[in-house]
Amino acid sequence: ALQRTIDGHGAIVGVVGPPGIGKSRLAREVAATAGRRGGPVFSAFCEAHATQVPFRVVTQLLRAATEIGALEPSVARNRVRDQMPGADPDDLSLFDDLLGIADPQAILPSIDPDARRRRLSALVEAAMLARAAPAVYVVEDAHWIDEASESMLADFLTVVPQTPSLVLITYRPEYH
Repeated sequence: ALQRTIDGHGAIVGVVGPPGIGKSRLAREVAATAGRRGGPVFSAFCEAHATQVPFRVVTQLLRAATEIGALEPSVARNRVRDQMPGADPDDLSLFDDLLGIADPQAILPSIDPDARRRRLSALVEAAMLARAAPAVYVVEDAHWIDEASESMLADFLTVVPQTPSLVLITYRPEYH
């Protein structure tokens, strides 16, 4: 699957098994191999104590993918704008808010939560489709994913086959 991604074909791989079977080890090996081949790897980890924190996992993954890390919010906003030229300013404001880098002076568009999720999903999907270089996205322990992140991640996954992306998701057998 990693080689197919490097060749420009997207893939979604689910790694399922009981605790201790080696799911995380496999994810680390895939990430290390991708890194050696020059591809970026972006990771997020679901945690049992955070299942009720909306957008926690998707925010973690998007912060990694935009490579804003510990940047000051104003610098992080500039980096996001450089990565998403031509994006709607209102959508970027929503995205900044999701990532925790919003300008405190900015007024967010007043829209219902469903519309907000759809707009954010469309923005991220467009960015994924515009990406030319292969990338690996890892979501570990999806059995603990928060509901909002799960819904948004499902939206993102619809465009993966059209991108040079590998999404690797680890989870336990009880997760559906």
